Amino acid sequence: MKPSDEMPARIPAHLLRPIIKAFGRDQVVLHLFGQFLERRAYDHRFALELIDKARGVAAGSWETRRLAILMLEHQILKISSAQMDQMDLLLVALKLKSEVGPRVQLDQRVIKEGYTTTQLDGFVPEFHRRLQRLERVHNGLSGEKTSETAIQDFIAASRRECKLALARYLFTPKEVAARILKQVRVTSGALDVETPLPYVSDHLNQIRLRMPEFEVRILNELCKTGAIYWVSDSTSSEINSMVEYPLTTVVLVVKPPGSDIEFEFKRAGRRGNNPLNVVFYRDGWEVPPAHRLDGGAMQWLLRHEAAASARMAMIYRTVHDAPAPVSTFVSRSAVYGVPVPQGVAHVAEYFTHPRYFGGRFTAMREAMGQSVNSLRPKNATNALDAAGDLGLTVQYMAYVTPAQGVLCGTSSFRLDKIAQYLSPDGPETYFKTGLGREYTRLDGQRLADEVLDEVLGVYIAPDCEYRTHGQYVDDALGVPANRDRADVNYLGIIDQIGTFWGTLLAVRGYSWGESFVARNVGLRSVWEGGQWRVKIIFMDHDNLNLPDVGAKYFFPEEAFPGFSIDADYVVSGLTGAKPISNELDLLGAIYRVGIETMNIGQQTLFSSMKTAYRKTHSSVINNPWFHGFFDKLFVERVRDWDIFANSFLAINGDKAQAENWKKKMEKTLLEKGYTPKQTKCHIATVERYREFIQRQSFLYETEYSFLSRS
Repeated sequence: MKPSDEMPARIPAHLLRPIIKAFGRDQVVLHLFGQFLERRAYDHRFALELIDKARGVAAGSWETRRLAILMLEHQILKISSAQMDQMDLLLVALKLKSEVGPRVQLDQRVIKEGYTTTQLDGFVPEFHRRLQRLERVHNGLSGEKTSETAIQDFIAASRRECKLALARYLFTPKEVAARILKQVRVTSGALDVETPLPYVSDHLNQIRLRMPEFEVRILNELCKTGAIYWVSDSTSSEINSMVEYPLTTVVLVVKPPGSDIEFEFKRAGRRGNNPLNVVFYRDGWEVPPAHRLDGGAMQWLLRHEAAASARMAMIYRTVHDAPAPVSTFVSRSAVYGVPVPQGVAHVAEYFTHPRYFGGRFTAMREAMGQSVNSLRPKNATNALDAAGDLGLTVQYMAYVTPAQGVLCGTSSFRLDKIAQYLSPDGPETYFKTGLGREYTRLDGQRLADEVLDEVLGVYIAPDCEYRTHGQYVDDALGVPANRDRADVNYLGIIDQIGTFWGTLLAVRGYSWGESFVARNVGLRSVWEGGQWRVKIIFMDHDNLNLPDVGAKYFFPEEAFPGFSIDADYVVSGLTGAKPISNELDLLGAIYRVGIETMNIGQQTLFSSMKTAYRKTHSSVINNPWFHGFFDKLFVERVRDWDIFANSFLAINGDKAQAENWKKKMEKTLLEKGYTPKQTKCHIATVERYREFIQRQSFLYETEYSFLSRS
């Protein structure tokens, strides 16, 4: 397309093409680009104009405002360390300072945003470092040498609100919430009024106290009415969209502007005419109960998950004096309305009348009947059986109660997806299979860059041509700074896994693999302590099992199947089972680490597990907080299993010694108050899981005996 005579002459024709393609002949955009491209140094007057445009003072479009923010960040990166007075003026204009002056401190809110100081001279280097995250995009704009691709990259980056660090100061929480609502379907719901357990409330209060005000206000806007949020046909599935429906999921995630915090709506239905469905069999296999309400969540299960994850988070925080790497429920609502092509249907009407399902109605109702029969207690009868279609719906609703949870601290960058997107077939998986569209080499390169941004925290794009996806990712991770960071992050993340898992094992918790399977574990870059760090986040704790507050005993025969499945999803070799896709293998593939580093990684895992396991036991025994969190008898016996298992391993499979050992252990456990049944279960468990126990024996203290307990 040739520019018309009225186009600004100072924008070269080759740069004008991508601008017009993205924004049309928007005169405001053309003016901004004209001013932007001709400046080689920081211009304070232009920076103030960009702030006005970004705030929408002249009623600019959302797209123009995003563009102005990225231009402003580019301008700020041109401010040298000798121009502190210019930076001071700018921070006042951004309302991060009340007035100009080297001794005037910044607003206290920057501490919650991840900065370490409110002193001007200490804050500015951190501020500069945060803006440098998109340096590869800014570096492409090199005056007369600026290419058409560089402008395309700049425009593409402006569309990722969460990557625009200054957006949190230039968009208001209300307009962000309004923008979110335009990208989803909304129906009525009712806030879950169940009185939460004290530790659930305490955990949520701590999360809210740590969360920056900007995110809290957005969250409040979205949660205040109990509304239900559904995917719409226009909701984006592109990574890092402000509202994203991640591929192969049934959740919505929100990534607020300028934020490293993610919110999730669990679950948000499927695209199309039937956001909710009922399934009992899929591909010939019976569907797990938690997934039979296809596209939706069950209220009782959300309640369990909220309580279990909060309890684990409080245990972790108490032991390690640090936030737990788990997502947090901030709100739950029962579903009243379901979006349908005709508008909105009440959920009971939706599941009862054929007009909403057409030819799929009979299959849905059959699955509903199977679900009710599987949930109903044996030999129970129900008067509603005679009530026809509505009676079946009411029974189903009583067992299920469709609901939605709102969580914070999640990550859409799940391990399985990251590994796929960085693999040689990444663009095929993401663009063609996932988004259903063709892609260019530039698209593939941007995909790699965005994912590497997240897994490295700070990423330097390679100075090479993108020929194939595998070649480009290998070259990117071969850049010395990226290689060093990849190895450090790999080992750091494994340390985080070991600390979390060791803590969970110490309190005899397990998840049957649900909290550790790759699709439920994500990576996230967070701005913390004035720098970017990469953290792992464990999500989807609907099968997380922890001892009840009143539990007096550990039941190994119930726990070890769960322990072993968790182990299989973390690392191969612990249980002796056939290797499956596990966290350490996926992390090795993501970070392209060598054999030596992988071996160090496994050692790191076991070392951090051991440290966390023993630290947790010490805390449970000695910290008074735990004495109100677990039964006194459970606390007193928290190490009994370890001592018992060690004594079993000491006989080293000798059959003659085994019989004597059994008699001795039966006598010892009975004298300690264990029942005959519990005693037999302990013995049966160590015999059944001998190899697994041997492989994780590094956890167990050897210096303790039943006579030495402290």
